[in-house]
Amino acid sequence: MENKHKKGKAGRPQAKINWKLVDKRCAAQCTIREICAELGIDRSTLLRACKREKRVDFAAYFREKRHGGVGSLRSAQFATALGGNPAMQIWLGKQLLKQSEPKQKHEVGGPNGGPIPVETDDALDLTKLSTDELRTYVLLLRKTKAPAAIDTLVKTEAK
Repeated sequence: MENKHKKGKAGRPQAKINWKLVDKRCAAQCTIREICAELGIDRSTLLRACKREKRVDFAAYFREKRHGGVGSLRSAQFATALGGNPAMQIWLGKQLLKQSEPKQKHEVGGPNGGPIPVETDDALDLTKLSTDELRTYVLLLRKTKAPAAIDTLVKTEAK
């Protein structure tokens, strides 16, 4: 019995990829999801088409096309700076020439340039604490590793 059906590929026809648009989107740093949404195709379709038509995986293709966009942007920034835009000149100077703003010292002083007066009551009045509160205080000091404060407290307690 003779087969009357023509041999051909079953399934849907391959999607046509607009590679000029893909190139532009790669240069603009678009994600694969954004590119596929604009093309109206699934991610796996783009990945397969790239291997089939460009003979490279999409990650490598993207890296290659991305550099064109980065270079174009850098050129546009440079042209803007050379065109007299002071903000771009400063920014590129900081980025490319490692220029920076001068560091300024801010000194704060008290009256007549002296120290800033601070009123503190350095002496703790431990006489107002109960014995239990005093023990808790000592435990807290030990936990915070404040030996000088413990020594002072022990001397005060001994008096």
